Amino acid sequence: MMILVKGKPDSGKSALAESLTLKLMADEYTGRDKPADNAGQTVSAEENNGQASSDEAEIRGQAASVSPLYLATMIPFGEEGAARVKKHRAMREGKGFETLEIPAGLCREEKRLAPYFGGVCLLECVANLAGNEMHAAEHVGRRLWELRDIVLEEILWLEQNMKHLVVVTDIFEDLPDADEETGLYIHLVNEVNRALEEKADRVEETYENT
Repeated sequence: MMILVKGKPDSGKSALAESLTLKLMADEYTGRDKPADNAGQTVSAEENNGQASSDEAEIRGQAASVSPLYLATMIPFGEEGAARVKKHRAMREGKGFETLEIPAGLCREEKRLAPYFGGVCLLECVANLAGNEMHAAEHVGRRLWELRDIVLEEILWLEQNMKHLVVVTDIFEDLPDADEETGLYIHLVNEVNRALEEKADRVEETYENT
């Protein structure tokens, strides 16, 4: 199953994605894994946040004996990037996640990822993965649809190898005055998002800034 968690930057999507991932892990290892009633539908974070929060203590207890994978794609540039990585590490502390940092080329890292196949994975995030692939030396000059397919193929390959995959992505508004490179990046992320929404079993969207 794949759950897509989308929202604007700093809207609380990472916290929601972590809660969903831990709940999936708890359900998996307590025999409570059931198909979502709202599969394929877009639901708001507010509709599910209460349930995720109420199970927090149980989820953490269950996750102590197993390890969901946190797959980080961000390349931290400068002080701001380092601060964001530090923030996310603090958010995951004590929750039982194992972290792999793979900024691009997920399919080429099968050996590192194989021990987690069949388990629960949180991929954070599409925007970083898309940006890294867009700027990879082997992809310079590729067209939008080619880059979209490259990113999409990697995520769907990961989904096929995991029992449950939670994917975090940003929502970007089009910027008419953006330079060519920034415009391409925004369109790329939005195109990947649209394709993932069609393929996801469940879509969550965050609205509140936290």
